[in-house]
Amino acid sequence: LQSVLNLKINYDLLPFKYQTTFEKVTDATILATIGIQVQNKDLTYQEENGSILTTVRIFGRVTDSLGRVWESFEAEMRPEVPKPFLKEVTGGASYFQKTIPLKAGQYRLELALKELNSENIGTLYQSLVVTDQK
Repeated sequence: LQSVLNLKINYDLLPFKYQTTFEKVTDATILATIGIQVQNKDLTYQEENGSILTTVRIFGRVTDSLGRVWESFEAEMRPEVPKPFLKEVTGGASYFQKTIPLKAGQYRLELALKELNSENIGTLYQSLVVTDQK
């Protein structure tokens, strides 16, 4: 997924929403929490051992204005549903959250998500302004 972000190509086959919140913890450090939401109806589930599941791989990075990487992370969302409840769950969403320490300043947030069952990919390239909140 890192190579997908390096190409700077927008993919929207796997739509997702994101939100960032900030909390000042010291004079020099602000915790940025990045929340990601994927609608379950946009995921492709497969049966395994009586459950219905899928895996969404996540790669994210935060760079400064000079392109230096301040933080990068990889993770997985593994929504799993008991088979009888699949219909009810597809109306909901799956969530992921990552908190990273940053200093006040201007950054660029880049996210790539890939669902393994369908191979669908979604990307995001967004400015991220971290203010010194009092």
